[in-house]
Amino acid sequence: MRFVYRFFPLKTIHRNGVNSARAGYAASKQGKFWEMHDKLFETQDTWAEMADPESTFTSYAKALGLNTDQFKRDYESDATLAIVNKAYDTDINMGLNATPTFFLNGKQLVNPNGYQDLKDAVDVASK
Repeated sequence: MRFVYRFFPLKTIHRNGVNSARAGYAASKQGKFWEMHDKLFETQDTWAEMADPESTFTSYAKALGLNTDQFKRDYESDATLAIVNKAYDTDINMGLNATPTFFLNGKQLVNPNGYQDLKDAVDVASK
């Protein structure tokens, strides 16, 4: 089984969706994607409407033990923005319009109502 996480910042409804994806990618460059991912979701109400959440994201990076100078460079880089935008464009071209979206064996699932629903779908597909 392969689990793939894709950046899909819903630009029209989440003011800082792209910025949070950039923070996740910058953290991934230091091996801490999932830790940053979890922190961003736990604190979304804090940064979601900020005019500039970079300092908040940098404080999260520091708390996660990341090199903050490197984090800032990666967060601000054109390459990071290009990766996030390319993922977004690919997702739009696939017809995606919401998060989360799950695929199993190449077929889109109706979003499961929790862990057990997802587990049951995987169990059926793996038999």
